[in-house]
Amino acid sequence: MNSILIRFTDSKYADSYRSGNLSFSSLYSFWDLRRNKIPYEKAPFASKEELLKAANDKQQDFSEGISLEIPSSILAESKDFYPHICNDTIRARIDAYGYCKLLCFYRVDITGSVIQNLPSEMFNFGNTVIVVKDEKEFEKSVINAIAKRGEDCVLGDVSYHDVWTKPREHSVTLISEEPFFPLSAARIYNTRHFGCLDKYVYFKAQREYRVCWLPNVHDHERKNLDIGPAQDLFDVIPARDLRKYLREKYPKHKFGQTYMRKPHRTGTDSYDQFMNKVESINGLCSLIFEVH
Repeated sequence: MNSILIRFTDSKYADSYRSGNLSFSSLYSFWDLRRNKIPYEKAPFASKEELLKAANDKQQDFSEGISLEIPSSILAESKDFYPHICNDTIRARIDAYGYCKLLCFYRVDITGSVIQNLPSEMFNFGNTVIVVKDEKEFEKSVINAIAKRGEDCVLGDVSYHDVWTKPREHSVTLISEEPFFPLSAARIYNTRHFGCLDKYVYFKAQREYRVCWLPNVHDHERKNLDIGPAQDLFDVIPARDLRKYLREKYPKHKFGQTYMRKPHRTGTDSYDQFMNKVESINGLCSLIFEVH
């Protein structure tokens, strides 16, 4: 089974990939539910394009960093709202995951004579596609660059999991404004343990591959990583030519549906070691749950 990693971006960033200067977003940015949102008082004057952008921001996901699912009974003493909690479990989002920097790709699997179909919404993420020509060399370059800084990373495919605490009709999701719940207490009740390479199953179509980097300086800002000259690591093509590129690379194949491969993981640490390092930073969680 073959595969190719691709990333949609804007053409103005193409040269940075060729030079090996990779820009990482902060996982924290996915938690910002106000990003691209239009203030209520300005909505009547917003353009159609602004309204559509606000409604369709697929990169917002407050479930990023949810690592534990625990019994909702831990909130039983909060008599004002505990009776209104919809589910038997609630989620704990570890605050320190907000310090992780992410670089995300889409994995195009090639099985037999079939190239994985490309979701049409992917083409909304940029007019240019970065194609990783050699995945092993790319991983080696990233790991070496981060290790030289004395920092940690894990790279690999995202695993997708069923949602145990599903929102119900006529419910609203509440998120604690600040992380306050001790991770040590959450672990006593823990039933499932996730990290930055885990997401809920409704994101499965993304077939995501990630570079997760934990710098020594803990902040919520974007960060660049220099991996050295990378002309041999990437192809840069217009997004409109992606299907043509894949047909030429695999001339005897056709587009269709393929099965998902077993997740591949590598890094400066094992995945479990990386999760332990993140979780040891401040030991605090935000709680997320649904109420009637």
